[in-house]
Amino acid sequence: MFLDDIDPSLIETQGTDIGRALDLAMHSFAQDTKAGKAIILITDGEDHEGNAEEMARKAAGMGIKVFILGVGSPAGSPIPLGDGEYLKDNAGNTVMSRLNEDMCRKIAAAGNGTYIHVDNSDAAERQLKAEIGKMQKGQFGTLTSTAFSEQFQAVAIILIILLIIEAIILEKKNSRLQNLQLFKRKK
Repeated sequence: MFLDDIDPSLIETQGTDIGRALDLAMHSFAQDTKAGKAIILITDGEDHEGNAEEMARKAAGMGIKVFILGVGSPAGSPIPLGDGEYLKDNAGNTVMSRLNEDMCRKIAAAGNGTYIHVDNSDAAERQLKAEIGKMQKGQFGTLTSTAFSEQFQAVAIILIILLIIEAIILEKKNSRLQNLQLFKRKK
């Protein structure tokens, strides 16, 4: 997928705007569905703009649950670039990303969702599946339509022709029917 090509250097302005991401996600849903809607946000909880809780409340008001998957360590860790190097700031210092679990919990609570800490096990995946499984399911209906093609005309024409042929043959062969003239003969 395209995720392999994503790099922090692609973003011109550094920082995290969770509120803007939530706003974009909220407006990406079809408005006419009654099925449960959820936004799953994978974050370290650092919000540099500060309106994440407000947007999560707005999402909850629209019937959208906000689930937060917190990644990283509260103690902090460097951001790998994939080539063995770590992200550095303009001064050349290694950028440390710290998991802000308090912020993650607040955003999830404001969005009527759940905060789930992601570690190297599959516990987070199981918990997320369980939470999403509790949501209202969409209704799937089926509409069956059958179009019949009338095929009797060909068979009916063949039967009528055969009946006419049979009547002609019987008129010639049966002596009792010879006096019965179904078809007038021309003289």
